[in-house]
Amino acid sequence: MTGPLHIAHVLPWPAVGGVEVGTLRVAQAVEGDDFRGVAYCLQDALPVRKLFEGSGIPVATYTAAPHSYRHPSAYWRASRSLAQDLRRRRIDVIHCADLLAGYYAVLAGKLAGIPVLCHVRCIFDRISLRDQSFLWGIDRFAFVSENVRQQFAYRSGARSGSVIYDGIPIPNPPHDVDTVRAEFGISPSAPLIGMVARIAPAKDYPTLIQAAAIVLRAIPEARFLIVGDYSSAREYREHYEKVQTWLKEAGIGSSFIFTGHRQDVTRLNAAMDVCVLSTHGEGVPLALLEAMALGKPVVATGVGGILDLIQDRENGLLHRRGDGEHLAAMLLSLLQNPDRAKALGERALEDVRTRFSCRANAAELAKLYRKLARRPPHQDAT
Repeated sequence: MTGPLHIAHVLPWPAVGGVEVGTLRVAQAVEGDDFRGVAYCLQDALPVRKLFEGSGIPVATYTAAPHSYRHPSAYWRASRSLAQDLRRRRIDVIHCADLLAGYYAVLAGKLAGIPVLCHVRCIFDRISLRDQSFLWGIDRFAFVSENVRQQFAYRSGARSGSVIYDGIPIPNPPHDVDTVRAEFGISPSAPLIGMVARIAPAKDYPTLIQAAAIVLRAIPEARFLIVGDYSSAREYREHYEKVQTWLKEAGIGSSFIFTGHRQDVTRLNAAMDVCVLSTHGEGVPLALLEAMALGKPVVATGVGGILDLIQDRENGLLHRRGDGEHLAAMLLSLLQNPDRAKALGERALEDVRTRFSCRANAAELAKLYRKLARRPPHQDAT
């Protein structure tokens, strides 16, 4: 009997964010005659399940338990249950969507005798020795940037790991910019700065708000469109309330529009004049790549994997972390100089075409899956 290799994509979060969107693109990129994917979602992760089911990727559910030596029984039971389901589905490779998924799935992989690949999408420059001891069973790490790999605290995993840049499709124009602006009550002539990010502490909204206050003093008609989840998790809801308080204190709440989680991010990005990402740390943020794929000028914090993505003043602008005045200066330099903004956007688009293509991403992943699997595609293990 013959058949494709079966890949289990293990997702560890209950809400949809960059990890989930990136994993979906991974699954879709390699899906075909040689590979078939299954998305393993938490039982209560309804938005994640809907995302994958709506995209035609089969979904399975699993129970997660914290990795623990002091209280191992729950972790052992959850791992054994997951291992049984992986064997039942004849999974050939376990692909963990991020490091947390690696902790959840590593023991299950060993129990089932299935190789484990773990994607690392964020900076992990500190991992306790206890936590590192749970990573020994991961067969290979894939890093979204060289910067993320170099800073990975589990050094043996970093040395043997691979850097695989995300692939981003180039959207087909035209995009209905006027309808987007009308939907949110934004004037067709108002400069629009957009940020695609969940409402969470890691995204450094205080710096964005400080910068926005400066921008609005110079261009009062400007608007800020924030596209990201602020309601599906307690952390997001609590931080959203803080953000609203900060905006009120700065007196600029009416200039900010929050959309919540959206499926039509490309459409919203197309309506933005400048795309920004204020953040404390990132792997390679898909939000920036998606903006660059539309030829949009981008401004981002010069941290983490963003440094792999943005060459300052060549295909975008970098601002100093936590420096709202510097961020404001970068934004104003683009809003007040459309020709410069257009040139940066064009170079960003070309960079996506050459360095972050879906074809290159799929080829690298397929090569890694074949290397890890215990059988080649179209040949069942017997």
